[in-house]
Amino acid sequence: MWTRLRPLFDPMNLAAYLAWLAIGMEVWSSTPRGTGLLPEPWLWPALVALHALVLLLFLGCQFREPKETTRRWLVWAQVTIALLMIASARYTSVPVLLIIAMAQNAQLYSPRWLAAIFLGVNTATYLIFRFTWQASAPGLFLAINSSFQLFAMMTSWYAVTAERSRDALVAANADLLATRSLLAESVRDSERLRLSRELHDIVGHKLTA
Repeated sequence: MWTRLRPLFDPMNLAAYLAWLAIGMEVWSSTPRGTGLLPEPWLWPALVALHALVLLLFLGCQFREPKETTRRWLVWAQVTIALLMIASARYTSVPVLLIIAMAQNAQLYSPRWLAAIFLGVNTATYLIFRFTWQASAPGLFLAINSSFQLFAMMTSWYAVTAERSRDALVAANADLLATRSLLAESVRDSERLRLSRELHDIVGHKLTA
């Protein structure tokens, strides 16, 4: 049971939980400043529900280690929800959800695809800041959020690369140990065969004499 739950308590996942809670403190406790995308009576309940859904999707990526295709869909759902929440209300902390999602994408895509995803997500974010939020300095908002995204992506990518290198090294070491065991067994068999042949020759010679 603990083995199945251990990924949930990975240090990077704990940091994601803390970030999610910090975002929740703003979403839960303050009145949202809507952008008109969602009706005002439904705005706060919808944002709270979407915020909770992000956590469920994140846990789905960690629990029971789903297939890579499933993980990609779960992460893209997180990206979509984060963009929807950003477009629906002017919360300063909600863009952090994109940082969490992009850190997960860094574990699933090659650097080339990751760069394209980073560009696409931040283009959409800039358009939201520029036309939906009507921010006076959308480029500054984007620079701050994208820099944190990039940092999280690089950290996650290097962590995954190091883990894969470690697994490859462990597998290579296991192969070497198995090969050494086979060689040792082969040497012992050869020694037994040599001794048996010598004994056979000696006994044969004695009997002949």
